Amino acid sequence: MAKILFIDDDPVLQKLYKTRLEKDGHEVESSSDGEKALETLQTFKADLIILDLMMPKINGFKFLEKARAKSETKNIPVIVFSSLVRPEQVEYLKKFGVVNTINKIDVTPTQLVEVINNLVKSK
Repeated sequence: MAKILFIDDDPVLQKLYKTRLEKDGHEVESSSDGEKALETLQTFKADLIILDLMMPKINGFKFLEKARAKSETKNIPVIVFSSLVRPEQVEYLKKFGVVNTINKIDVTPTQLVEVINNLVKSK
């Protein structure tokens, strides 16, 4: 299936989604902050990025700016998965290749995995 980079500072969510996505046949790497995620992308060629916005070191917004500035990562689709997305931020995020914005509070793991699987299948 797909190579997915899951970026979130919550270790419980990292483990939950990594396990669930691997069960569906995806290869998953996880990072706890934007800085580590940028390092991971140097060797892990992701097909999709799942990104939290509020993280230590480099937050999701800065991560997007830095990832989009590099030719090898500028076109990777991104799903923002955060509990802190305001409506006015959605348009800003779309400029950085965000294909979907999902509120963590409003979705179950199965629902997020369905969104991911549908996106991967449509590529």
